[in-house]
Amino acid sequence: NYTAAVVLFDALAKNDDPDAQYNLALLLKKGLGHPSNYPLALQWAWLAQLSGITKAIELSEELISIVPDKSQEIVRSNVLKILQERMDSSDSDVILQKAQFHLSVVVEPDYISAYALRSLAAAVGLSGAIELRDEIEGELAPEDLMVSQEQAASLFSNFEWKVMEE
Repeated sequence: NYTAAVVLFDALAKNDDPDAQYNLALLLKKGLGHPSNYPLALQWAWLAQLSGITKAIELSEELISIVPDKSQEIVRSNVLKILQERMDSSDSDVILQKAQFHLSVVVEPDYISAYALRSLAAAVGLSGAIELRDEIEGELAPEDLMVSQEQAASLFSNFEWKVMEE
């Protein structure tokens, strides 16, 4: 029952379940249980991709080839809004996802924002964040690195982050 699946996956996807986000994207692309909606499918595919669902990368690429640029910008804005709402609620799980958004979903990579977010993730003790931060440090000019570090410090002090203990 594809209609029931869409309803179920939609509820789970809105609660940040990456597998549900991917499954919902697939159903919306194929028009199963709901009329096809490529922009909405792209939104959920990108969110699943940012959560580490690797098969969502291929789905996102297929949808990008179908969805016009103007619609893609609207979807990017929606994805960023969803990620920002999670950041605003001090959800540390979203930090690395938002960093990856600035590298792989935007048209041109934003290394300043990505580095700031990966630095924040390292500061709150997210697993693998130090390596991810260090991997893009070379992409930044020294002046941009200072700007990025200031952004990270501001993000760290402006939210109530749960610091992970190693």
